Amino acid sequence: MEGGWRELLRGARDEMRDAKDEMRDAKDEMRDAKDELRDYILLTQQHCTIGNLLALLCIKKTLV
Repeated sequence: MEGGWRELLRGARDEMRDAKDEMRDAKDEMRDAKDELRDYILLTQQHCTIGNLLALLCIKKTLV
């Protein structure tokens, strides 16, 4: 019976180790997704700023 418990405990430890690895991988994926989103937001803001400047230049040229 003692060997059965040891096998159960070993199996549980292995499952916990696997779960920790999966959680670590998920955290890495979330961090990567967060970085990609931040880059996308910055790029979008830059394009909006450039677009706004171009629009202002066009308005200025039509008024002058």
